[in-house]
Amino acid sequence: MDCKNTGGRGRPDRQRQLLQELYAGPRGELTSMLQYLYQSCVLAPVDPELARAMDAMAKVEAHHLEILGALIALRDGTPSYGTPAGWWSGQSVYYGRAPCRMLLEDLRRKVESTSACLRAAGQMEDPETARILRRMAGDEAAQGELLRTLIARRQCRREGRN
Repeated sequence: MDCKNTGGRGRPDRQRQLLQELYAGPRGELTSMLQYLYQSCVLAPVDPELARAMDAMAKVEAHHLEILGALIALRDGTPSYGTPAGWWSGQSVYYGRAPCRMLLEDLRRKVESTSACLRAAGQMEDPETARILRRMAGDEAAQGELLRTLIARRQCRREGRN
């Protein structure tokens, strides 16, 4: 990421806090990345195709984490694994093992994260940061479509069959 083109230092604290929440909040990119890595590991022996999809999604989340970390640092912040409300916790990861339940929970969270990115974009004073967050929201929405496809292929129902 080219940090020089994202708006510079000295942004208000509220904007840093919004970025930090997306970075390492309970439903932030750190949680999502680790969620998908966990799922990839658990699913590899039973559903290698789904495990590969989760691994690919984790890589997208890692890229988002890198972008958000750079944006936080540019605003004189520290991209730490926590928010003003507290440090990141592994309790934020859903540790289910049933593939359909995983996918349904992932989709629910993906819809939340897409909305969170768009809300944060609307609150940014820096237009470049807002553009980046809208782009991330587009990535999140695309992942949501992938999850819908995976759910349909596996004929998952809301109650999380399998």
